[in-house]
Amino acid sequence: MTGRRILVTGAGGFIGHHLVHRLKTEGNWVRGVDIKIPEYESSSADEFEVLDLRRFDNCLIATRDIDRVYNLAADMGGIGYITAYLAQISINNTLINAHMLEASRIKLSISSLLTRNRRASSARISSTSVSRAAMSQRETVDSCTRLSLPICARVRPSR
Repeated sequence: MTGRRILVTGAGGFIGHHLVHRLKTEGNWVRGVDIKIPEYESSSADEFEVLDLRRFDNCLIATRDIDRVYNLAADMGGIGYITAYLAQISINNTLINAHMLEASRIKLSISSLLTRNRRASSARISSTSVSRAAMSQRETVDSCTRLSLPICARVRPSR
C-alpha cells in the first residue's frame, strides 16, 4: 500500500472508472464520487459516494481525509444536450471546478496546520474539463507533461 488516500470525482464516467481501477491496482485507497451510481459496472473504489459537486458542502464531504484529488467531474452529454443547454453546462462545470479547488485548498490548509509536516504540503489536485477537447492532442499531451500529471487522457479533436 502506498499510503495515499485518493479522491476521483467523475468516477462513474468512462475515464474516471478506469482511473479508479488503475489507482487501485497501484495499491492506493480510493474514494470515487459521482452524481450517479455507475451504470455499466460497479466501481472498484474502496468507497463510492453519490454527491452533487455543484454544492460546496458536498465538495467538503468528498475531500475529507484525502491526500490527492483527481477532479474529472463534469456536466456533459451528446451534441444535442450540449447545444441545448450550453449556458447551464458552463455554469455547472464552473461551480464543480471552483468548489473542488476551494474544498481541496481548505483541506490542505487544515492538514498543514494539524500535522505541520512535509507530507501535508504534498497534497495535489489534478483537474480537467470538457473544454480540453478543444485543444489539439499534441497541446494536451505537452501541457500534462509540463504539469507532471501522472495520468492524462489524450483528447482527439473532432475535425
